[in-house]
Amino acid sequence: MSADFWSGYVSGAVGIIIGNPLDLIKVRLQAKDVIAVQSASSYASQFQSTSSLVSGTAAPILGYGALNALLFVSYNRSEAALNKAFGTKKSLWSAWIAGAVGGLATWVVSTPTELIKCRAQTATPRVSSWAIAKQTWRTEGLRGLYLGGVVTALRDSIGYGFYFWTYELCTETFSGLDKGESTLAKEATKVLLCGGLAGIATWASIFPLDVIKTRVQTQPLVAARSSERAPLLSATSSNIESQDGALQQKKPQRHTLMTMVAQPHPPSTMAEQATKSLSDINKAYWDEKADQAFAQEWIKPIANLTTRILREHATQLGLSKDTPRESPVKMLDYACGNGLASWSLAPYVDTIRGIDIAPGMVTKYNERAKEANLPPSTMSAVEGNILSPSEALQGPDWSGFDLAVTCMALHHFEDAGETLRAIVSRLRPGGTIAITDWVPNGAWPPKGHSHHHHGDGHHHHRGDHHHHHHGHEHEEKPEAHATINTEVLSSGKVLDMLEAAGCDISTAYYIVVGEKSHIPEDVVKRPGGVNTNMFLALAKRK
Repeated sequence: MSADFWSGYVSGAVGIIIGNPLDLIKVRLQAKDVIAVQSASSYASQFQSTSSLVSGTAAPILGYGALNALLFVSYNRSEAALNKAFGTKKSLWSAWIAGAVGGLATWVVSTPTELIKCRAQTATPRVSSWAIAKQTWRTEGLRGLYLGGVVTALRDSIGYGFYFWTYELCTETFSGLDKGESTLAKEATKVLLCGGLAGIATWASIFPLDVIKTRVQTQPLVAARSSERAPLLSATSSNIESQDGALQQKKPQRHTLMTMVAQPHPPSTMAEQATKSLSDINKAYWDEKADQAFAQEWIKPIANLTTRILREHATQLGLSKDTPRESPVKMLDYACGNGLASWSLAPYVDTIRGIDIAPGMVTKYNERAKEANLPPSTMSAVEGNILSPSEALQGPDWSGFDLAVTCMALHHFEDAGETLRAIVSRLRPGGTIAITDWVPNGAWPPKGHSHHHHGDGHHHHRGDHHHHHHGHEHEEKPEAHATINTEVLSSGKVLDMLEAAGCDISTAYYIVVGEKSHIPEDVVKRPGGVNTNMFLALAKRK
């Protein structure tokens, strides 16, 4: 290899390392739906350790040699071909076209390295570039590594076109201005100034594309392939099988997301239920439906998706099933239903405790654990309300959790903030809370229709509370719909609640799953139902 290659490679690697702190802030600000870093006051929290200064640099540095080779070989040959074809020596337009061709050629290297870099820079807690590369290849394959390839190709082609155009223009301009003797200091200054101006022109021309690229690449594909079997289960039970990543029983009970019930809710708006809280409505509804409500076909793909998302983010949850554990990992599954989150994460933890407001769901949860030959000391659930805990929720068995999960239940809580605060209080310091639920998008949460509700319900619209009681309307309102709190829980509100609950907001992680899920009309009271996305949010207790 030539000295030019190695000097270019080393100087490029040094440039990546020096510029990485600013690049890290840029990526985290661009990926606003993935990580909660949105203001200048948050910048200091990005660099709590020396290693955070170089987070995400491994992939770009390793790929820099190949990228440079592709870029300059393509640029030089394209420029020479253009000049020969049109009989010119050198021109700015040929420099732009040659630069665009060179930038396009780098796509094969820049797309996967940028993807790994961006995911490493937005990962909380910190994850190595190598671990992200392996996880992406394992769960998404080659297609996953080239997620965002089109916008990356456009960004690089346009950007390098303007880079070489500006560099050549500045070089010609400064050469014409300086008539004196050429010295090393002058040449170095000219190169530095021309390169700096070319870099500014490049970013000015492609920054919107860079924002799109970052947001695309930090939203992982949800690959429908996972055949993990929980070792906790497979060695002890023959009546549990893995189906598309979600553990399914061969017996009638099914993993479902709407089994995630919970907590106090807004009071019923119907006259005949005026004395009932939404907590009472949920308890009665899900207790009655525990045996048969969750065999519905629409729920199975959502349960499978939830399982895949939780497992794909096991590292961010602080879990590993391959690395020996220094101490047993203890998990709380709040609003556990029949155990979707528990069975999803069973391969990664040692002890699981579930809490649910509906006794029928608790029975199903414990029956499944028993059928899997798991003793109550390993996996068990109790009926309870974390905001008014009974004696059953007291003692060391119900505190000091490493992980707490509330899965598809946030939209049932009356006071989501207080509920999250109570859950976080049961974590050990540094323990993680994880939430999955629906993204508000205009169709979700359901707000009903005027010919059915006339504004009835204790609905929360951007913080305002509206109370209208019309007793004659209850008959027209589906029971499942009546269990839902319609408060809009945006990403900002969820992260604010986590911070207020006692979490370190610099560790917060919020991601919107790209795959849409269908919720039928009898649940959301909308013709044809709704298609919406799921989110995963997590943070660590201070």
